[in-house]
Amino acid sequence: MKRGWGCLTSLGLGGLALLFAIVVAVVAISRGQEVKSVDASGKIEFYSAKGGEYSAEEIADRQTALEKELAEVKEQAESRAGTTNVAPPPVSLTGTWQGADGVAQYDLQQYGTYVVVQERTVYGITAVGQGTFDGQHLELSYQAFNYTTGQASLDLVDDRTLSGYFNNSMYGQSPATLRR
Repeated sequence: MKRGWGCLTSLGLGGLALLFAIVVAVVAISRGQEVKSVDASGKIEFYSAKGGEYSAEEIADRQTALEKELAEVKEQAESRAGTTNVAPPPVSLTGTWQGADGVAQYDLQQYGTYVVVQERTVYGITAVGQGTFDGQHLELSYQAFNYTTGQASLDLVDDRTLSGYFNNSMYGQSPATLRR
């Protein structure tokens, strides 16, 4: 019996979705997030830091709260940048940085020595934070989507690479490399 390209394509796309979901789940697990399930269609369910599950409404509500927090920390950073007598570092971190895991992107905005960060994944905004950059070293504090908090300590390796670690209050320390 001959099978058409449509059958192979649908099997291929379904397999691709599942493979992508498995990769996302593995990366999430390696970063300390607890994965509840991955189904054949590629849908992933996570446990929250509070031990429960997130519904679609909770995810949307939490992202709205993170967006509001991001706006507040941007406003604080902008106001602080104008009141300091410290010269801004010669390198600007402003821009989009890609995590080494290939899943997360980090939007950094620099205001003098103050930096605001937003982590984004396929699920939307997953963390926001703020900190300082002295030209070589970036220290950030952040609030994650799953209600955990943490710090990032990253060194500027070159104009396009930050390397160091994330230290999450619930999941511990993990290495981090960001590139733009």
